[in-house]
Amino acid sequence: MMFEGEFNLKFNLVKAYIDIGLSDDNAELMAMIYGLSPEEYSAAISGFEQSNRKNAAEVLAAHGAFHPDPDTPCKIAYLGDSITSDRESHQHIVREILKDCKNIVFKDFSVSGYKASDLFTQYYPDIADFSADIAVIMIGTNDMRITDDEYRFNHGGLSEYSRNIDYLTAKLTASGTKVIICTLPPFDMSKLDIALEGWKVLYTEESRGQYDEAIVSAAKAHGAILVDMREIYKDNASEDLTIEDGLHLNGKGQTLLAGQIFQRIAELIEEKK
Repeated sequence: MMFEGEFNLKFNLVKAYIDIGLSDDNAELMAMIYGLSPEEYSAAISGFEQSNRKNAAEVLAAHGAFHPDPDTPCKIAYLGDSITSDRESHQHIVREILKDCKNIVFKDFSVSGYKASDLFTQYYPDIADFSADIAVIMIGTNDMRITDDEYRFNHGGLSEYSRNIDYLTAKLTASGTKVIICTLPPFDMSKLDIALEGWKVLYTEESRGQYDEAIVSAAKAHGAILVDMREIYKDNASEDLTIEDGLHLNGKGQTLLAGQIFQRIAELIEEKK
């Protein structure tokens, strides 16, 4: 189990809705914020980068090399929560694959703890102003969380979630952005019960299924590209796809997701030529 400072660094817990100017370039300040020594900070960052290189190589081995036209500009936005904000996430694996493509610009709108309502709030002006050519959306893990008490209330609520995910997909596609939207990742309650003891939170497959159907519905309604991971995840035990907390995807889970997303991004970039 990684120590607390490295865990917080891994999930970029200093990121917020408003950019407060913190940057990895200021290693001394960032190390201090996370309670790490400069050496621990550098070692952690190096470890994340090494992991992304390894996982990127696995994706390329499985899906083939990609050589985009260097003269065709492309802006890619990522919208999500901690599973995307994670420094070893599918986003960073794809960024590693495309790191030499100077014509491709990435914008990260993922923040740990985000729900669909947060992305709805951020749509104007930030997401809209970026005018992405491609937007990758995976959001809902925090929405579908249920209170583990007599009320069994959703933290986000399905009706509100459905409205927000539909709105985001509709607005982005109407603006000319090609939307790639992903079904939700698995969880492991046996790990969660230990890691989040006292938090009184519960995840159920029933809820996950309902939120996935809202994602499928939004994709169909607005012509988005659906990355439906349900069958792929089903071939693997949830404990084999999640880290110690049972909630966030591990390297294997992130790489499986990155491979599917990368395929769609590569196809969309090829279409722009």
